[in-house]
Amino acid sequence: MLDGGKTYFRITVILAVVLVIVYIGITFQQAWAPSGAKRFSNISLSVPAGGAGRNFPDRKWLHQVNSVERIRYADSRYTGIEIDVFFDEKNYYFDVRHSPTPSAGLTLDKLIEAITTPKNHFYWIDFKNLTDDNKTASARELYRIASKYNIMANIIVESGNPGCLKPFSQLGFYTSYYLPNINPYKISTRDLDAHIKMIASKLAMSPLNAVSADEIQYELIKKFFDGYDILLWNFTDNPLALKLREYRLLKDPKVKVLLID
Repeated sequence: MLDGGKTYFRITVILAVVLVIVYIGITFQQAWAPSGAKRFSNISLSVPAGGAGRNFPDRKWLHQVNSVERIRYADSRYTGIEIDVFFDEKNYYFDVRHSPTPSAGLTLDKLIEAITTPKNHFYWIDFKNLTDDNKTASARELYRIASKYNIMANIIVESGNPGCLKPFSQLGFYTSYYLPNINPYKISTRDLDAHIKMIASKLAMSPLNAVSADEIQYELIKKFFDGYDILLWNFTDNPLALKLREYRLLKDPKVKVLLID
């Protein structure tokens, strides 16, 4: 019985070690270079050159800083923060919130005012409802806020509607196209090609500085849109994969910002 117990223990230990090695191996492969990266085809694209690039003092920014409490938390801990906004055309202000959360009546102006020294921070403005109807008014309002706090050069304006970012670019804002949220390794080759061509056509609509996306699209961006600054977010429940991917992404000087949770 004793020998049998020792044998069972040894087998258990060996299996545990093998499982750990397999786990680390799979995690490393997925985090460092997704296995489907080679499936990107050689598509002929006409992609305009990106606008002037920009470097920020810190590249790890805090995600969804949408309340006074959270911005006060971030104030002494993070240089860069991401804020979600909807433009209220009737009342002419930026409403800070992320859908489906209802409005709490917090304006972008008041949120920035809650920071000790606004000009010492950088702001990724995720503009959720930018349209042709509100692009001019919203650009003027953001310019007013930027001028008030002397943070014009500290703002990123991001939208999934890049054709409407032109008024912001004309005012001197750094702008980014929020790419459609897809996993390029889990869709058909036909859909992937259509996705890539659609991005190229959208980039032709307006002068932009950057493209922004979930980190799963990083390899795709590097292959087809490397002329632009890259802004990413990296969220996962796997702490090992999180750190490996973070290290991989921040080795690339084209990755200017990485949002963390």
